[in-house]
Amino acid sequence: MNDYLTKFKNDFVGIEEIFSFAKANETEKDAIRKALTRFVDKGEIFRAGRGVYGFFCKSVYTPKLNEQTKRLSEILIENFPYLDFTITDTSFFAEFMNLQPFATVLLIETKESAIIPIISNFQKQNINSYAQKDYPKIERYIKSDVLILLRAYFASNPNPIKCGKVKYASLEKILVDLVCDTDIFGQYQASELENIYQNAIAKYAVNYSKLLKYAKARNRKSECISLLETTEEYLKVKNLL
Repeated sequence: MNDYLTKFKNDFVGIEEIFSFAKANETEKDAIRKALTRFVDKGEIFRAGRGVYGFFCKSVYTPKLNEQTKRLSEILIENFPYLDFTITDTSFFAEFMNLQPFATVLLIETKESAIIPIISNFQKQNINSYAQKDYPKIERYIKSDVLILLRAYFASNPNPIKCGKVKYASLEKILVDLVCDTDIFGQYQASELENIYQNAIAKYAVNYSKLLKYAKARNRKSECISLLETTEEYLKVKNLL
């Protein structure tokens, strides 16, 4: 397998090309798939899409959480121990922007029936939070450095990142949501959105198949592709997807 690392070093490769290089039969193909998974797990290569690999090292996105996010997570786990939820914390994107955002958005996605109970629980602890559907009507009245919003899960959400008992939105999901949810991510638009795409993709491993599948489900695939095409990496890999 080390021959593959040398042959395809610093390149994007589809699995069929790998099979062809190895002149692999069906049994050998299964062994190659398992070997690729081991290399992914060790961080020596990464999955850039369905059956597509980047043969170089890239950092894996890990949420950088502020204290408010940690506190909310602890409250949710303590008071709703069986509730499934995913958190997006936009403070992560500050390093990729020219202008620093005036407020951080903490977006909690969970089942619809849990939204009002969570807002009520937060209120008892002097934490203001709002349902996303109500935000446009009350936006002008909110004065806070941290905006906490709740909404129902999308069935098409990419698998979240698990950190202990808490799930956080994947990079693929966040990049699409920034395009889709301009009402709550207004400060991350225009040139700053291009900065985020370019800088985040330059630094972190992205599975483009997952990103584009989610973008299609949210009817924003063409807009996301336009942003991806401003990055050097996507232009190298797009014909393999």
